[in-house]
Amino acid sequence: MRQTLMAVLCDRYAIVVMVGAVILYSFFYPAAYRHQVAGNLPVLVVDEDHSATSRELLRKLDALRVARVVGQPADIDSARQQLEAGHAEGIVLIPANLERDILRGHPAKLVLLGTAPTWGVPAGCWAAWPMHWRVRA
Repeated sequence: MRQTLMAVLCDRYAIVVMVGAVILYSFFYPAAYRHQVAGNLPVLVVDEDHSATSRELLRKLDALRVARVVGQPADIDSARQQLEAGHAEGIVLIPANLERDILRGHPAKLVLLGTAPTWGVPAGCWAAWPMHWRVRA
């Protein structure tokens, strides 16, 4: 084994092929997946806060290339029904008191809900992620 390794390491052409293959692979492998990034996903937004901050968040969300707001149901149950009917691929829940928590310096929370294929979860499953962030005034 050691003899084989030394023979490979001493062969200039073998080294060029190994290094060249790694470099070429790193450039060309991602090219096949470039267009498979999810974008313009239809999402529903449930705004339980109804504040200026939540409206600004909604505008910024709609401006993203990865998401497109297709509706604003009044409650999470309506949003879930629309999601299950196939009208959207995700739900963004803006909880009540979001603006108050931000102004008090507490972590703000968002909840993302989505169907399995959208979020990389096994088919037939629901996924939810609480998102936390802190805003400094």
